[in-house]
Amino acid sequence: MSFAARLLQIKTELNINSMVLIQEQNALISGDESRHIEIWDIVSGQRRYTLAPLLDGQPLSLARLNLRGVDYLAAGDASGALTLWSIRWREPMTGQSVKKHWKLPGRNYVQAVIFLTEQDASATSLHNDAVVVSGSGSGSIRFRTMTGEELIMLKCEKGVKSLIFHHDLRYLISGDDGGKIVLWDLTSKKRVRQMSTRTAVLSGRGDKRMAIDYKRRKLIVGDDGSTVTFFDLDSRSKVEKKCEHKVWAVAYLPVHDVAIAGDEGGHVTVWDMETLQKLKVMRTDGQVRALATADQLSPSRGIKATW
Repeated sequence: MSFAARLLQIKTELNINSMVLIQEQNALISGDESRHIEIWDIVSGQRRYTLAPLLDGQPLSLARLNLRGVDYLAAGDASGALTLWSIRWREPMTGQSVKKHWKLPGRNYVQAVIFLTEQDASATSLHNDAVVVSGSGSGSIRFRTMTGEELIMLKCEKGVKSLIFHHDLRYLISGDDGGKIVLWDLTSKKRVRQMSTRTAVLSGRGDKRMAIDYKRRKLIVGDDGSTVTFFDLDSRSKVEKKCEHKVWAVAYLPVHDVAIAGDEGGHVTVWDMETLQKLKVMRTDGQVRALATADQLSPSRGIKATW
């Protein structure tokens, strides 16, 4: 299996904490240390638009959902706020292209934000429309409607740094800064099972320390011990792979069937998901805090959980 060489490099003045790739719009959305959220053209490498005003804190997590033909962007920041915008793509992009729907303040950072699609939310019986899920430094996981109304809240022992849905949509998986991976039952709002990594799941600025291969039911977790752990969600076994430095971002690419990890030292490591053999190590110019892929996966419906 081969991987293409770098085709485009977009240079920014400050470190990027989170990214979202919207391939059908040739757009990359990034959040950096300046409290800006930028929209980039991935063909030309030029900045297309800067969301205004500045966030109250550095954007730590970005998530995108296309709902009934409109793109929604949610951002969690270091001040504890969660903000939701809608984006209507047009050229040139202006203040009329982006609309801020709401901003909910908080007391601690929000470093994990994900969406549950309209179809998947209905399957969970949580709501009949899409849902925004966020995790904060205080340990709370909040489920909100697209209008900002809170549906349920779960409580972790430590700050929530990463969130992802299990292949059975009745369950949510959270990772905290103490290295605990918790499976939550959304019906009972209780913990079903807990696993651990060698060290903290996330203490850096990156927001995507967990990814999932829904076909194989394998959870991919990066930690500060320079380790990527592949958890089998059926057998409960795990395989650990070492990286060069602290792992700040992981991703799964179904089109190539590979797992990718970015680390503090600027390395991007690629593994084959079938064999878990290392395929390639690439080097970037600086820390890899975020990875964005074009693949938008949704959990499979109707699969019985085996936790």
